[in-house]
Amino acid sequence: FSVWQNIVLPLTVISFFSWYYLAETLFKKNFLVILSYLIWLILVFYDGSGYLFTRLGVPDTLAQLILLPLGFAFTFKYVFENKPRNFLTLNFLIALMLLMLHGPHYFYLLMAVFVYALFYAAVYFKDKNYKLILPRLLKVFLAELLVLVIVGILMELRSRTLSVTILEFNKLANATIAYDNFFKFSLIYKYAFFLLPIVFIFSRPRW
Repeated sequence: FSVWQNIVLPLTVISFFSWYYLAETLFKKNFLVILSYLIWLILVFYDGSGYLFTRLGVPDTLAQLILLPLGFAFTFKYVFENKPRNFLTLNFLIALMLLMLHGPHYFYLLMAVFVYALFYAAVYFKDKNYKLILPRLLKVFLAELLVLVIVGILMELRSRTLSVTILEFNKLANATIAYDNFFKFSLIYKYAFFLLPIVFIFSRPRW
């Protein structure tokens, strides 16, 4: 990943555009777009002004600050704004890059789409666009899930990595798992953790 470290400045600019694109996708009013974007900047620079320049070349930060917001934005664009299937293809490619670059963030995106689809199916079944929106959410979820299936099959055929990993995981099934402590995080991160899902659920982009 030394290549990423050599292009940190362009990656920083891309991350700014990625999160602005997500904010613009989520909210109709410019005031909310700018406000949410400023909140994101505060959260990023809370760790120091050099955070992006020292961490953006690292796979997890690159996935978190560039690929993940683009994945959410492409999902909302395709599902709620009736964008062409190109956005579904873009979402597939983002999911593929996330899985190859940093697996946990791929599962963040996959589970977020799945949970959002369940929430929409349970709460907004009276919405006039229900029969249009829900199938699109399922298409996005299946496209992202297809990435995992394809990569898993290729890994298994090439080196049996998948089956070996599952067997080793089963051996550790009874092992003690160490959980991180939520209370060690600062107050601003705790607020962000609880408020962000509420923003996604109740903003209802473009509705």
